Amino acid sequence: LEAVGLPVTSDLLNSNEVFDKIKNDKKNRDGHLSLIYVHKIGGPVIKSIPSDQIQEFLGIKTVKA
Repeated sequence: LEAVGLPVTSDLLNSNEVFDKIKNDKKNRDGHLSLIYVHKIGGPVIKSIPSDQIQEFLGIKTVKA
């Protein structure tokens, strides 16, 4: 996310509303979200993770109420 200008410490990302939108997104298939990230230059990787684990995957420990 930092590569596209949204640091994981962003207040926007640390809100329940954002995670609810991620979980309910129409691209969220069967409770899984496909994330595309660059593992190495020229080598994008698609990783499918359960949407309820998105916070853990992104390394976000707490969500502000």
